[in-house]
Amino acid sequence: MIVIHVAAVGFSDLSSSSWKAVDAYDSVARIAVPLFFMVTGALLVPKSHGVPSILRRVQRVSIPLVAWSMIYIVYFRIAAVSDSPSVLQIFSGPVVYHFWFLYTLLGAYLFMPVMAGFYQGNKIRTVLFVLLMFFVGASLVPTVVGLTGIRILGIDWSFLSWPAGYLVLGSVLFNYVDFKGFKIWALAAVMMVSMLAIAIGTWAMSYGTGASNQIFFVYYSPFVMLASVAAFVLLMKLHRTYLDGNTVLGKGLSWFGEVSFGIFLVHPLVIYLFKSAGISFDFINPWLGIPALVVMVLALSALTVFVLQRVPFVKRIVPS
Repeated sequence: MIVIHVAAVGFSDLSSSSWKAVDAYDSVARIAVPLFFMVTGALLVPKSHGVPSILRRVQRVSIPLVAWSMIYIVYFRIAAVSDSPSVLQIFSGPVVYHFWFLYTLLGAYLFMPVMAGFYQGNKIRTVLFVLLMFFVGASLVPTVVGLTGIRILGIDWSFLSWPAGYLVLGSVLFNYVDFKGFKIWALAAVMMVSMLAIAIGTWAMSYGTGASNQIFFVYYSPFVMLASVAAFVLLMKLHRTYLDGNTVLGKGLSWFGEVSFGIFLVHPLVIYLFKSAGISFDFINPWLGIPALVVMVLALSALTVFVLQRVPFVKRIVPS
């Protein structure tokens, strides 16, 4: 997600010499949000959910959401950002671009009993049928309409939202897929070919229309979905094959998991601070500048969260 937010700054300027690098890195990173939803689904959809557990999860997200929204509002005022949001906007929508995910996650928590009940109360073939309809209605149809402007089927597919689909899909992949049956190289190949298709499709549509076009970038596009599924299975296979909590890498990943939510909350502020210092995605050649800035943002964000998590009371806004 940091890659997306670092590179996205240059996406709208199609005439820039940096645009192809932005397209390439952004295409690779499109799997981030679907993976978030699939991991959430794998962990929560198979469980039972009562009102107390739902409210605990809502509180766990809403407290950092409100606190960091206030922090960003204060920063925008200090930095004299035009059209800076008001405090009341926190209740109507995100005050900073990436917080849309938290609002969506809150909705998912509130309606988790519906998805969990559907998943647990039906045979797997019924769940797979609904996932197939999700792919058709939430991915293929919008993509075809976006490419051609033609709507062949008049069915209202809005009941099949892409976040809900990814939640159930993650649970199915986690609980029903035999990861031993997949070859790492084959999964990596599917993932990379899909990412390449995203980049080439975005390039072709953008230069064909004369303006940056995101039809292949959206998180429900078929190529993003295919790359995300391949990445999810690949990561699970790598984890079960090579990683152990007692290894150095396993311990490192466990530590990173403790600060990852905080990094999500903090990193846009770090990006703003780097930008104010004149460091953006193209501060050097963008093919090197984008990954370099991502590493710097990640490191500073992780360090900030690590420190904040050791301050009493403050640690509640950067939960592990």
